Amino acid sequence: MTFIIAMQAEDSLIVSADNTTIAFSNRTAFRRNIASRKLHDWSGGVFTGTGEYGVVQHTLGHLIHGAALSSLPALLAHEKEHRRQEAGPNEQIDITRLILSAPTPHGPRLHIVTDDAIEQIGPGELLMFFPLDYDFFAASSEAISDLNATLRPKSAFATLDEWISFYAGKFAEIYTLQSENNELISRSFHVHFQAEEQSLMFFAENSP
Repeated sequence: MTFIIAMQAEDSLIVSADNTTIAFSNRTAFRRNIASRKLHDWSGGVFTGTGEYGVVQHTLGHLIHGAALSSLPALLAHEKEHRRQEAGPNEQIDITRLILSAPTPHGPRLHIVTDDAIEQIGPGELLMFFPLDYDFFAASSEAISDLNATLRPKSAFATLDEWISFYAGKFAEIYTLQSENNELISRSFHVHFQAEEQSLMFFAENSP
């Protein structure tokens, strides 16, 4: 159960994720943990995913230990099947996909990994990933539209702090609205800012 915002600009990218993890013990009961870190550093930038948390973590392990980016679809499929053998059929396993950044000749770019493909995201894209059967847009439609309308490259800002502050505030507004409408989404979140010469991550408590 993850709410992720990812935006790709011409010279930079930003990825955020709430920090609530839901662990299901059977079909109806679950345990809620509000202190989870879903964004992870790797040598190319940031790594996260939606769906089953264990599958995401195990696939990240392959990448950290030297697996090629091109091998991730096959590794993701393998980890999904392994998890099904452990836990049985589960829709969260089936929908698991990865979101990560990696360097390219044109600067850092977001990539979406499924069982059979890697898609590189082009500049000007705003992506959101959210829990199943949840109308995320209704909870914060104006804030999401505003973020989409203000998607600008890092070079459009006078300083690093201005770039970070501008988007951290817009992301915080969306997470606040989402958490008010869905108890499985925390208003606190981790956020990763990446450009050619910078890569940094921090935790936004986003207190009321």
